[in-house]
This record gives sequence, C-alpha cells and structure tokens, in this order.
Amino acid sequence: MQSEIRFALKFIHNCKKATEKRLWHHYFCQRNFASVLGIETSCDDTGAAVIETSGKLLGDCLSSQARISVMLGGVVPSVAAELHKENIESVVNTAMAKSNIGFRDLNFVAVTVKPGMPLSLKIGVSFAKSLASRLKIPIIPIDHMEAHALTALFTDPQLKFPYIILLISGGHSILGIVQGLEDYVLLGTALDASPGDILDKISRRLKLNRLSDECLKGVAGGKAIEIIAKTYNGDHQRFNLPLPRSQSKDCDFSFSGIHVAAEQLINKLESENHGT
Repeated sequence: MQSEIRFALKFIHNCKKATEKRLWHHYFCQRNFASVLGIETSCDDTGAAVIETSGKLLGDCLSSQARISVMLGGVVPSVAAELHKENIESVVNTAMAKSNIGFRDLNFVAVTVKPGMPLSLKIGVSFAKSLASRLKIPIIPIDHMEAHALTALFTDPQLKFPYIILLISGGHSILGIVQGLEDYVLLGTALDASPGDILDKISRRLKLNRLSDECLKGVAGGKAIEIIAKTYNGDHQRFNLPLPRSQSKDCDFSFSGIHVAAEQLINKLESENHGT
C-alpha cells in the first residue's frame, strides 16, 4: 500500500510540473473545437463526463458511495479505492454512451490529480493514463479545487474575470479571487478543520445515523443536520455558540472552536437528561 501511495504522490508531483509548464495548454489552445472526457476519483464518488470546449455537456455518470460511507461511519480510503476500481470502467462507458460519440472522437482525457485521497486518485489517474495512451491523445491533469472555481463560468455564461469565489466542502474552505485560467489569489483558508468535516463529526457525536427517521437513511452527516434543521424548525438562537475569529481582521476561517463548543454542549445536555 505504501508503494501505491508513493506512486500516486510522485505522479501528482510530475503532473504539477507539467501543468506549470502548460504543456497540455499549448495543445488545447490550438483547437477551436474539442471533446474532453473528464474523470474524477478524488474521494468517494466515481464520476465521468464528456464535454465540448464550448461548455456543452454531452454525457455524464456518477457512482456514489454515500450509503456505504455512512454505514462505515465515514470514508475509509481502502474501501473507497476498491469501489473506484470496480466502478470506473462502467461509469466512463455510461458517460460515453450518453454523449453519443465514440472514444476515437475524444481529443483529450482530463483527470483529477489533486487534492484528494492518494489511493482514490491513483485509480482515476491509472485509468486515464491507460485510456489516453490507447487513444494516443493528451492527458490533462486537473486540480479539482481549481475546477470548482471555474465551474461558475459554466453556470453563469455572463460571468467575466476576475470574480470572487468561496469554496466550502468536506475537506476545504477557501476564499479567493479568480483572475484567469491558472491565475488565482488566495484571500483566506481554513486554519484548522473544514466545515464539512466538523458537521460530520458533530453528526456522529449526536448519533444521527441511528435515528429511525426514513429521510436520514444513507445520508451523510452534514446533510442529516441540514434535513433535521429544516424539518423541525427549531430555535436557532437557543444555544450560544462562539463566533469564529470575530476579532481577526483577515479572511481566514476557523471551525475547531465551534466543534469543541458543540461537543461540550452535547455532553452537558446528556448529563442533565440522565440526571432527571
């Protein structure tokens, strides 16, 4: 397993160097039209999509591991990688079938190389390398956080550079300015834990996955908290939780204080209920 991790990290490093030299960018910009197959395996979902350089989505497919991750109490890297290995070929084939074009019509294969879990990334990278080699087309290494930042251009065709982005996920919290392709200014980031990670931990502490509510079955921790909050319409001012970095004058985030306060509050309420 250590050798697999070293392989993934080495490949990611090499891809980063290639990206910095913009080797693929040269080929990409020489074409007025191209079809690109994108492959994503950075965490616990296996995804593939075929798009045109115009931004038109031709076909996509996603295989989610959410239910299994909930059953296991979180994402287990070795399990996630094994499921990627089982699903990636069928996911790519389904996306291609929906696109109504053949593999020989592809001009590029793009694949997530960072950030993410090394074992999961390795599955997608290995598959993409093999496919690109077989088709004799260039492979494009993708930083999926940069991809998130550029997605706004697809959802809002009127959007122009520069624009501000706020990326919040299970593993990241980033505030920045997108000035152009591969041109970003980082304004702030999470100093400790990400909001998604904190919500998952609080959900596990509350044992929400053990509730019999049908709407919570197979739902990740953060989503479970959201569903309960919307369903029961509780008093959001009932408990006083700390306001993170309220005295700071920068753009960084901190969520560990909320996590500690929530844990203490849960312990206190449990103690009070057991004592009555």
